[in-house]
Amino acid sequence: DELASQEDKQDMRYVLGLLLVRRRVMRHEDTERDDQGREQMVLYCPRRDETYKIPAVLPDAQRIDEIQAELAKLLE
Repeated sequence: DELASQEDKQDMRYVLGLLLVRRRVMRHEDTERDDQGREQMVLYCPRRDETYKIPAVLPDAQRIDEIQAELAKLLE
């Protein structure tokens, strides 16, 4: 929820969404396109009974290490 409002961290939100699907915390429901034609993952969280639309923003090579460090802090 916090990352949704931070435009500069959309790539981290995408990676975190993939990680939560892999760990079976969230379920991948669908893939959609927004008004501008960008791809979005639709994830469902059964614990909160909420659906999230996460833009598919792939991080560049430089950002990958930064995202790994930030996620390690979040998950500790």
